[in-house]
Amino acid sequence: MFQNKLVKNLFSLSLAEIATKGIVFFLNVYIARVLKVEGYGIITNITSIVVYLTMINLGFNMVGLRAVSKNPADKEKFVNNILTLKLFLSIIIFAGLTAYILLLSEQSYIEKIALLLGSLQLFSTSLQIDWFYQSIERMEILGIRQFLVSLVTFIGVILFVKSPADIPIYMAIVSISLLLNNGWLLILYIKKYAKIHLEFQLKFWKKLLNGSLPITASTICTTIINSFNIIYLGMTVSDYKLGLFGAAFKLYAFSIIPASIIQNAFIPSIARTVDVQAKQQAMQKYSKMLAFVASIIPIIMIFFSEFFITVVYGDRFIDAVINLRYLMFAIFFGFYNVSIMPAMLAWGKEKIIMGIFAAAAIVNIILNIILVNSFAEVGSAFASIGSELTASVLLTILLMKEINKNYIFIFLKFIGIAIIPTAISYFIFNSSLITNNSVIHSINNFVNDYINVPNFSQNLLGILTSFAGFLLFLSLFGIIKIKDLKRSLKNEI
Repeated sequence: MFQNKLVKNLFSLSLAEIATKGIVFFLNVYIARVLKVEGYGIITNITSIVVYLTMINLGFNMVGLRAVSKNPADKEKFVNNILTLKLFLSIIIFAGLTAYILLLSEQSYIEKIALLLGSLQLFSTSLQIDWFYQSIERMEILGIRQFLVSLVTFIGVILFVKSPADIPIYMAIVSISLLLNNGWLLILYIKKYAKIHLEFQLKFWKKLLNGSLPITASTICTTIINSFNIIYLGMTVSDYKLGLFGAAFKLYAFSIIPASIIQNAFIPSIARTVDVQAKQQAMQKYSKMLAFVASIIPIIMIFFSEFFITVVYGDRFIDAVINLRYLMFAIFFGFYNVSIMPAMLAWGKEKIIMGIFAAAAIVNIILNIILVNSFAEVGSAFASIGSELTASVLLTILLMKEINKNYIFIFLKFIGIAIIPTAISYFIFNSSLITNNSVIHSINNFVNDYINVPNFSQNLLGILTSFAGFLLFLSLFGIIKIKDLKRSLKNEI
């Protein structure tokens, strides 16, 4: 069906992400209403801690992906040693965390149990071999896995989570779902590729550690940029305010999902480029794809933020709107950073990337400490903007040194075009002429019988019209041409 692996990968990942995030969307709708703002704040804090704990495994994944992409014959050596090393490190980290929670932590009993159950994801991620399937460009397998993780989690939460007292059950369901699905990938690997056994090649472990540490450090710094604000808010503000910020941050995370789809599809091809011209061509296509989603998604979220907050979380979370709008400004820089950082890792620039994101992480920490004390969760959103901007400037300098080009003007052009149809749609569909229309009024009343979302129908029409107008403007300005699109689907990258 597909003549191009890139197109196949994009199709597989996109289809899986749409289905998966559709499930996650309804899951968030459910838990926000069941756990309420304070409970949502608690799971936001615990989830952020768990993310930091599992960071240790991600550096090895990139090392393995890069190595197997270039030489598939090495797959058994890398799979066996990486799994063994990740499992060994996970046991050490889990033992240390357990001792801290039982002996030193001042959290409530429910929070302690929930954190312990959530930290079982250390073992789930230690068994993760997504990177192997990504390296051989079997993205459809990853798509199925993503969908199954979300589906099992969704079913478990709907059946067993009924109140804030069930927060530990929620964390247990998430951990078990991830474990089952990573176990499925291991079984599939054993059946189709090779047997798995523990390997203790200490010299090779040293090589893996040397390769993964800069990547892990960069990932930790990136995570600090993205979520230190949640950790710091958890120490300084109430669970209610943390819940508001967590709700906005979850939508922020949803918004950047298309970037991960495009990144996972492009990185194997980018990793194989050697000369400057090939790198420029790959980055040109990669950046243009990212700029497309980096423009229209945040712009729509800024204009229609009240609609998204009330649809997903309900009117109890309406005060999260201001946080969401500010975070959408940060996401512009976040998308741009995603257009550069993975490529640099694929080209072996991990030590420089580590330095760049360490600088951005320091900026994030400093701005959070300064701004949160004065502006609470809103200050944390500003800290995200500052740190992402710092990374953007430094990454642009690095990209220029590597390939003598940068693609920031592609992003600016797409953003400028996205503002026009979205602003027009927003003001038209929120005008009195539309809101007082009898048909629109009847639809709104019908919807309000099920979910309390003011002006539902005209906001939904405004969003759809914004996207359609964006495509029309891109076509009118000659930025996207049907002929070029058809040609790109037929040709290899």
